Amino acid sequence: MTPTVSRSKDQPRGTHALYNGPVSEPASPSRKAILSTDTTADIEQRQIEAWRRLSPLERLRLVSDTTRAITNLSLAGVRRRYPHATERECFLRLAAIRLGVETTRRIYPDAAELTDLRGPA
Repeated sequence: MTPTVSRSKDQPRGTHALYNGPVSEPASPSRKAILSTDTTADIEQRQIEAWRRLSPLERLRLVSDTTRAITNLSLAGVRRRYPHATERECFLRLAAIRLGVETTRRIYPDAAELTDLRGPA
């Protein structure tokens, strides 16, 4: 069942009941979570409550660290697939993964030299 996306009259504009309201008890302990397919609802509830206790600075750091880790893992994957690639080629291949092939070639004209450039999966 997909959750209904709506804002009640009592909620401030820009908020959403599904993400900004209290996390209710799961109907069934085996019910899957909404945000992750491999997590039970009770564990997801604990994670959401932990995120809500974070200060804005802690949230910013968490997002920044996660983004950095994803970028590093993506770049490691590019380097593993193309071990003889230059730093510029790795940069362009990572850009294609993040932005798509067409956008990468439009922004970085030298990406046209990479005929086997692949975008997001």
